[in-house]
Amino acid sequence: MFAYADLSYDNMLFLNVTGRNDWSSTFETTEQNNFFYPSVSASFVFSEKMDVSWLEFGKLRYSYAQVGIPPEAYRTRTVFTQPAFTDGFTNGVSFPFGGVNGFSLSNTQFSSQLKPEIMTGNEVGFFVSLFKNFVDIDFTYYNQKSEQLLGFRPVAPS
Repeated sequence: MFAYADLSYDNMLFLNVTGRNDWSSTFETTEQNNFFYPSVSASFVFSEKMDVSWLEFGKLRYSYAQVGIPPEAYRTRTVFTQPAFTDGFTNGVSFPFGGVNGFSLSNTQFSSQLKPEIMTGNEVGFFVSLFKNFVDIDFTYYNQKSEQLLGFRPVAPS
């Protein structure tokens, strides 16, 4: 589901809000398979009400956004995979071998308690255009943080 609202006032103040809820079938249970992430951005065009000859355009802006990333398929439990064996000298043996298929337990440890990876970003900036667009100044500062990273932990085959 996705919701979107865009508001403006007097061609000077702008607000944009979104909300998204995703359902992913790659989670273990239906209780943990949905996640919500919002975003909001606001801007203020301060040059709209200023009557200064050297200022063509000026704007301040801020935004906050989250993004959710579900795990890939079959990452909530350890599964069987087709193994490949090497002796260190040849390209190795892989299955099917001699017409016979074979599987072994994956050498990656997975978890049924996975949560979606959440990336959160904040951005603030301003833009000014001066002297009949002769000089433009554009500045942006942003910070992005990732939580609950979906990494994989290899396990020794032994």
